Amino acid sequence: YQFGTARCGDASVTFGGEGQLVDSAMAFLPHKVVHIYFPNGMEMQVNRWPNFINAKITMTPVAQQTGICGDFDGHAKDGLQAGKELHAQFGYGVPSNELLFSDSIPLHIPTASPS
Repeated sequence: YQFGTARCGDASVTFGGEGQLVDSAMAFLPHKVVHIYFPNGMEMQVNRWPNFINAKITMTPVAQQTGICGDFDGHAKDGLQAGKELHAQFGYGVPSNELLFSDSIPLHIPTASPS
């Protein structure tokens, strides 16, 4: 792989080894980090790992926005319950024709909170 910076439409994309890890579970591996800077001020950081990605989106509030961590309404959400609500509204997983990895890990839907 080759580190560097490129343009994609109006967005700037940087690929390198620097960036805050979204999840430190794979911190022992070499870091492959993609930063995408959109013209509206939104930033996306993607940590690329051998068989999955982690992503962090930083942005200002947008009308009708919803998410597992919150909606910019000042009220934090419980992750498991919020996830169930989002899945009920939008479905489970990514359609197979839109997967980024051909050998993806099967979706596991927990039935209870971890103890």
